[in-house]
Amino acid sequence: MSYEDSSTWRLSTVGGIPYKLVSMNGSFEVENGSVSLTVLVPSSRLLSFAEEVLPIPSLVGGFPSYESLGVITGTNLRAQRITWKGHTAAKPVDPFGFDGGGSSGTYQPVCEAVIEYASKQEEDENDPETFLEVSCNTAGEFIYSSAPKGKWEDPGGGGDEEKNKLQALPINILVPESEWNVRWPKVPSKFWKETLVSRLRAALGKVNSNAMPLLFNAPAETILFAGYSLERSYSWRVTEPATFSLNMKFLEKHIEDGNNVIGHNEAWKADEGWKRILFDGVNPLYQSVDLNDLFKP
Repeated sequence: MSYEDSSTWRLSTVGGIPYKLVSMNGSFEVENGSVSLTVLVPSSRLLSFAEEVLPIPSLVGGFPSYESLGVITGTNLRAQRITWKGHTAAKPVDPFGFDGGGSSGTYQPVCEAVIEYASKQEEDENDPETFLEVSCNTAGEFIYSSAPKGKWEDPGGGGDEEKNKLQALPINILVPESEWNVRWPKVPSKFWKETLVSRLRAALGKVNSNAMPLLFNAPAETILFAGYSLERSYSWRVTEPATFSLNMKFLEKHIEDGNNVIGHNEAWKADEGWKRILFDGVNPLYQSVDLNDLFKP
């Protein structure tokens, strides 16, 4: 019995491609881990094997579904790369059929493939937010204003009354600002064109009407959808459409004022404090929409 006879191999992928386990090694750190798996694969089915181990998102019910075929069961280790070569140096290997006229036995029928696995966030097709990468930078700005109703504190009592009458007190107010970046690494072209781009355009320049679980339950009107950037990528899978890498930027204004939370539709008024702005006497400065809809099926 020849080891090159794939019909004698015991293992096969979900899609029915036979393979033979040769070796396995890896490492574990406190948080990260990696595994290198070496297998034999029929040369004629190498491309199909790679497409199965490194799946791309598909559309299920109109929403991207991220398959888990490339995951080691029971871990968050996901296939990141496949390298391959002929199993032996005795004969060349031709998995793409470059030499279609070669005589039988010219090329070896087996490839040796090394699959490299690395730690990756666990994704749940029922929870779209698990497909996203979220990061945040926090800063702030100072508002220079005055407080006409303010008074200098006088621990001794009575000494600063005249001073209080002569001037409005200058004050500096720090307004904390957080810039949230939400990255969606792989957005299928069809979903982008038919669904997502219209949602993004409708939400630009507006604030959240409801709390946003993705941004740690940020209260209503504290998150402003400021913009997005898009990068189109092409795959070695020539039969598949391109995917997009989408980056969305959100600005958070969150100020605790007693029992109230101040958001983007409030501004500082020198003689009264934080006040809601109605730019035409009726409507707030920023319209409100449910920004959570950007991430729903």
